[in-house]
Amino acid sequence: MPSRADLDPLAIWDALPYVWMCDYLRDSHRFRFRLAGEELNFFHHGNLVGRYLDDLIPIKFRKEINNNYLKIVKTPCFLYAEGAIHSLTRQAVRGERLVLPLRETGTEASLILGITIVSYAPDFSDETGAATPNTRYIPVPNPCLCDAPAD
Repeated sequence: MPSRADLDPLAIWDALPYVWMCDYLRDSHRFRFRLAGEELNFFHHGNLVGRYLDDLIPIKFRKEINNNYLKIVKTPCFLYAEGAIHSLTRQAVRGERLVLPLRETGTEASLILGITIVSYAPDFSDETGAATPNTRYIPVPNPCLCDAPAD
């Protein structure tokens, strides 16, 4: 599993407006934004750094979305989702999201790193009650330390 230190922002410069990172708070099982690109801040109408993920989502979707992200850190696995992107500040729109676990130290995931692309086309999946209608989990094969010495 990659470490936060393995990330090189210059390598993903063009994607940074869409990139976000949350700390996983084990005691409360919540996620708090450490980093949020300008596109995500624009979508939610404000700076997300220091705010909790579940405070940004309509109540009816909070548990499902939080459980999706808990699975990422506990399994660990990647998540790819396409469909509704929810916010308290606007109507749901269509988008895509990729989220993966990161570690700060040790071997367990303590962060999630995501990229969210929003189309701003209205999404009417709210009527179905599905928060993320097309969600796929991709297992992390043999989770290991990425900075282990190479032979």
